[in-house]
Amino acid sequence: MKNRIYKAFSGYVVLLLIPVSILFYQGTVSLKNHKRQLESSLDAQHDRVANDFMRDLSMEWQRFMEREKVRPFTHYLPVIFSEGSQIVAVAGEPVIQRSPLYLDKVRQLKNLRPSDSGILDGMDQTTESLYNIIENSVVGYFQLDPAGRQVITPYDANEAFKSSAENQILIDGFRRFLEEEVTPLLIARLAVDGVELPDIGTILRNLRASRRLNKTKESLGELDTLAKYADFKTEALQKTDRNWVNISYYDFSDRAFTDTHGNEHIVMFRILLIDNHLYIQGFIVNMLVFHQAAQSNYLEHRQPEFGSVVIRNSVSASGGQLLTEPFSTLALQKRKSDQADYLKTYYEERNRFWFSIFCLILVLGASLFHLGKLISAQAFLTRKKNDFISAITHELKAPLTSIIMYTEMLLEGWAKGKEDTYYKYIYCESERLSRLIKNVLDYSGIERGVFRLKKNSLLLDEFIEETLEPLQVWIENNGLKCYYKVRSTPYVRFDKDSLAQVIYNLCDNAIKYARTDPNPSLTIVVDETDTDAVLTVFDNGPGVPKEDETKVFNRFHRCENELTRESTGTGLGLSLVKELVESNGGTISLYYPKTGTGFGVEIHIPKSVDSSLETAAGI
Repeated sequence: MKNRIYKAFSGYVVLLLIPVSILFYQGTVSLKNHKRQLESSLDAQHDRVANDFMRDLSMEWQRFMEREKVRPFTHYLPVIFSEGSQIVAVAGEPVIQRSPLYLDKVRQLKNLRPSDSGILDGMDQTTESLYNIIENSVVGYFQLDPAGRQVITPYDANEAFKSSAENQILIDGFRRFLEEEVTPLLIARLAVDGVELPDIGTILRNLRASRRLNKTKESLGELDTLAKYADFKTEALQKTDRNWVNISYYDFSDRAFTDTHGNEHIVMFRILLIDNHLYIQGFIVNMLVFHQAAQSNYLEHRQPEFGSVVIRNSVSASGGQLLTEPFSTLALQKRKSDQADYLKTYYEERNRFWFSIFCLILVLGASLFHLGKLISAQAFLTRKKNDFISAITHELKAPLTSIIMYTEMLLEGWAKGKEDTYYKYIYCESERLSRLIKNVLDYSGIERGVFRLKKNSLLLDEFIEETLEPLQVWIENNGLKCYYKVRSTPYVRFDKDSLAQVIYNLCDNAIKYARTDPNPSLTIVVDETDTDAVLTVFDNGPGVPKEDETKVFNRFHRCENELTRESTGTGLGLSLVKELVESNGGTISLYYPKTGTGFGVEIHIPKSVDSSLETAAGI
């Protein structure tokens, strides 16, 4: 039976764990999917910002270069003729003006050496157009004659136009930069270093990306006049006997380099052929200026909700996306913010899930514990019922055996002269059997709720005395001395049969256990308090062990093993006493005799009035 119960309980636990495990698995998978979705969403936001930047950069750079490709070569000179295709003379002198590159870019020469603070002087920090950022990153234009190593810039001073002292400092610094760092770089790139008359075909082959974009004709006279004001040497052009010269424009090439101060630059240059004389024209892009402006003026206004997209040096940006040419020394890198930010909803959902799992496990654990206790109690009760069956069988068998034995002796005529004694024995055993059966029936009736009480007002001491009178012989025959003490005479409302059964069971319990003492005794005391009548019944037997004190009123409980006990009983006596007392409105508790040994109970019953007074009062 016990094994079957444990097997059933184990099966129930297993069946319960299966849906819990499935719920736990599905919950963890759902959490992982949620986290993956959040990370994918963040990656998509980063990709969108990065792709938008790459697209805009490619488009704006292409637009910027389309403008530069059609820029006339004269813009690279310090001065140009006024608007119009012909030279306009005023008082015999042509009308000239500053190059548009001077007007647009002289202040950008400051960006050749950005300040350590990273603040770009003269730049609008709210500009978001990449076209403007590219334009502001160009720090200056130049023209180089590889044959004569002559450098011309649109910012050079001449007799007609003088620069301010502040601008002249910037112009001189830019020229030194061109002569010391850019010119050697381009000469090496064209592979004409040490060559007095470089071969144009060789140079064009060295610039594999160069292709001729346009070819025009210009008046040699106009070119000579312009050269006089622009300090532009045209000795090689004087050898032609024509009145015009051919000018060929080639596509731009790029070259990245780092100057002596550690700043990165890109030099964009094109080949210009005036007849067969080669010139290099181009401009310088400061990568630090572009980097800072693109980051602060463009990307910062388009960052994803969580994390950021930053521009870094391509060497240090591991796993970054390289920018389009010619900005490939830089790369876009995606940075995720702290997980507490972009995974906030994930952590909230995870905390709710784990809290739910914890509560579920707590509830299931408490349920299993409670169920285990119920099963254990049921198993214990089953065992006790089995013990009860054994006990009741023994209890019924003993008086029946005695009754049969004495009856046979009387029938066989073996009890000559002792008939009254044998009849007395038969009567006592019959009474004992009747009381035993009554106990079982009464307890069964209480359990089923069919036990009916008829409460009457009775004088407690008189009723107990009347009840004890027929029990005196039974008590004394079992060797006990009965002491009955009346300290008060209270009235109580109690069912007479119930109270008689209580007294009998308490006496029977004392007989079973106290007779082992050399001088066994049973004491019954009637007393009262302000509200209750108090009935105390105790013996001088061995008492109950400390560990059994809380179990003495449990049904079927016996202090000894059912198979080895010396005393008889079913284990229902004290349990029935408790049920009868409480069903009549009283309370029962253990009583510890002052002698230090023995067992007793103390019963409190609410006091009542005399029945005659009840009748008079209409109760």
